[in-house]
Amino acid sequence: MKLTKGNRPAVKVSRTLEGTIFEIAVAAILIISWVYLIVNIDKLASSFPFSQCVVTSAVALCMMAAAYFPNSINMPVRIETPRQYSLAIRMIRIVGVILSLMPAAMVISDDMVLHIVLISSMFIVIIIFGVLIYRAKG
Repeated sequence: MKLTKGNRPAVKVSRTLEGTIFEIAVAAILIISWVYLIVNIDKLASSFPFSQCVVTSAVALCMMAAAYFPNSINMPVRIETPRQYSLAIRMIRIVGVILSLMPAAMVISDDMVLHIVLISSMFIVIIIFGVLIYRAKG
């Protein structure tokens, strides 16, 4: 990671093993979810939320791409140090994995409990990493 001085630091994020693992996990989850959805399309109810599956899949992929542009991450804390940037990047990747699980949850179950657990875990991750980013200020 490379930081430069100025009003808005230019942060260059290179590929890491951790990032590649997160990206492979998101891709595998989405592929399995969509294959299962396509194979079982006739068994799903007519009110199945296809558009929600498309949107959450697209947002999960955007989160993986946003990890390479940490200046675009909107946080309530000013991010200044390399440690803060690495925490923000990790948070974005974890949220991307959770979002990729949403289409799988929609395909597997109509029960809202699974959706509530995923959404709650996403907010918990954001809160915990927000605190960690604030504490890593220096």
